[in-house]
Amino acid sequence: MMLRVPNPNPKAMLADRGYDSNSFRQEILIHGSLPVISSRKGRLCPS
Repeated sequence: MMLRVPNPNPKAMLADRGYDSNSFRQEILIHGSLPVISSRKGRLCPS
């Protein structure tokens, strides 16, 4: 028998710049959280 623990619904997702991509940021927003990610050095449009 597996114990199921409800997942919290986070308001923000904190990640380092290795996760800085438009698709990753969009996926976080779709799930209702705010992405808090430092922009990569070569990013044309800092977020």
